[in-house]
Amino acid sequence: MFGEKGQSFDVFKLLISAVVAIAILVLLMNVLNIVPGIGSEEPEKIAEDLIKSKSTQIGSPGYNNVTFKNGHSLSAKTLSLKSDGLSDAQICVLISDSTPNRESFTELSPGKVVQYNGQSPQKARLVVLCDREKDIVDTLTTYGLSSSAFGVSTSACNLNLSNTQKYCIVSTIAES
Repeated sequence: MFGEKGQSFDVFKLLISAVVAIAILVLLMNVLNIVPGIGSEEPEKIAEDLIKSKSTQIGSPGYNNVTFKNGHSLSAKTLSLKSDGLSDAQICVLISDSTPNRESFTELSPGKVVQYNGQSPQKARLVVLCDREKDIVDTLTTYGLSSSAFGVSTSACNLNLSNTQKYCIVSTIAES
């Protein structure tokens, strides 16, 4: 009888050790960016979700941390297809001056397509701001996004400052 209890206790200790080892392995792989963190998604998916939520909350920015991997891109056309009725002319995709590892990001088409070409994963933050096109520059200024701290510039956007249609800006900024 004593041998049976001892064996089950040893199996239990082995099981606990295996669970702890797996947890440590996952944590290390996450730190080394081999495995994405819990809840982390591709930047385009995060941008889609932010556009959907912020296009109904005019003038209020939305933020989310993302990790870009080599080849990840943000496209106004793709984002417009996933949005609720916005055309690609109503979405401007930007790289701000505060974006970490800025030199590894390329504007394939200014205001329309941004691509990351870095060798290692790069954490950044996305900001999405939707407002009437004529008000978007003022709203960026109000939230301090056009300041030197974030450096979001609308120069690549083809803005019509007399237009009252909804317009969304998607930009990479420094991670908080």
